[in-house]
Amino acid sequence: MPDLHTLLLNWQSIDAEVHSLGVERHALEVAIAEAMTENQAEFATIPGVEATLKGSVTPVYTYLKQLDGPLAVIAEQLSPEELEAVLNNPKPPAREFLIPAVKKLAKRGGVFKDALDKATLEQPARLRVRSVE
Repeated sequence: MPDLHTLLLNWQSIDAEVHSLGVERHALEVAIAEAMTENQAEFATIPGVEATLKGSVTPVYTYLKQLDGPLAVIAEQLSPEELEAVLNNPKPPAREFLIPAVKKLAKRGGVFKDALDKATLEQPARLRVRSVE
């Protein structure tokens, strides 16, 4: 059995290789994402590999739905019944605005549209490359 010093040196060498390969893999993934964006592709495949890029052609959004977030100004404009209709059912950790209902309100413009715009966050494109059989 190799001594501990040799084992640690081997681990150090392999760890350096893993780090180097990780850097190389990241650079390759950036190049794949750029090529897919340039081709306006959301999916690419070769035998054994699939790549999916979400958010390059059609933006992906998330929303700040908390009651104390940018949508809070909507509550001031609605009756209690209207407000109840744009909130989810009470669930832990807290109630939140229902984005489809808020989008309907945003069609009215004004404070509703402004609040939705402030609560909308565009997500960066996300690449997923995986091996397949």
